[in-house]
Amino acid sequence: MSEPQQDREARGDVDTILVAIIGGRSRRSPTRCRSAWRRPPARPSCARPRTSSPASTTRKGDAGADREPADPVVLALAGLPAHRHEVRRERVPGDVFFHNDVFSLGNQNNDVAAFKPIFHGETLVGWSAVKGHQADIGGAVRGGYNPAATEVWQEALRIPAVKVVERGVVRQDVWDLIFANIRLNIVQEDMRAEIGACTLGERRLLGLIEKYGLERFMRHKQALFDAARAMMAAEVRAIPTASTAARAPSTTTARTRARATPSA
Repeated sequence: MSEPQQDREARGDVDTILVAIIGGRSRRSPTRCRSAWRRPPARPSCARPRTSSPASTTRKGDAGADREPADPVVLALAGLPAHRHEVRRERVPGDVFFHNDVFSLGNQNNDVAAFKPIFHGETLVGWSAVKGHQADIGGAVRGGYNPAATEVWQEALRIPAVKVVERGVVRQDVWDLIFANIRLNIVQEDMRAEIGACTLGERRLLGLIEKYGLERFMRHKQALFDAARAMMAAEVRAIPTASTAARAPSTTTARTRARATPSA
């Protein structure tokens, strides 16, 4: 007869069923955030079905994983809170940060992210993040696509990780500075909707912690991330060791070359 689960957990063992529950809830939370973000009139300018990338991450900024393919936008954003010094400087309950800078883990200028640290009491337990493609982000031309651009400043307003809400209060001077450089007022509403979606993600994560307890949640969450890391490592090891080269033409005189050599 198998050992009772409560006895195994008392020794610090992991309940695989609870790991699966936390994983399932983590998958559903981004879907709920995406739905809330797109719901009119919260996100009136969202025209395409997959323009958002919600994510919940660990307190270190590591993205959760699953058997489904991971969204690279989510993974890029998830690493941001842990490594950008602007965010490490001070994170308190109620804060919200914006970010789009392609030189600090952003994927493209128009994809502007909102991310929010999640605290249980005084303990940072994770991050809630939403990234969406905006209708305008400044630059020389409306919409952000400028084929004549020769530098990034002609394409968009660069937003490094900057705190726009502090302890639950909008930093109006920072907010006004950002949106004075964006043509369309609707972008402000879109970003407010992103903040609301982050708040929903925060609420759902804290609900899990209230249900299972902080220590138990953190231990089983870590088991989920460890399993995801092992799955990824196994996939990488399965790639044959070989060199692959590719060349692609572009619309300019430049050509793009790439070479990859997987390591066992």
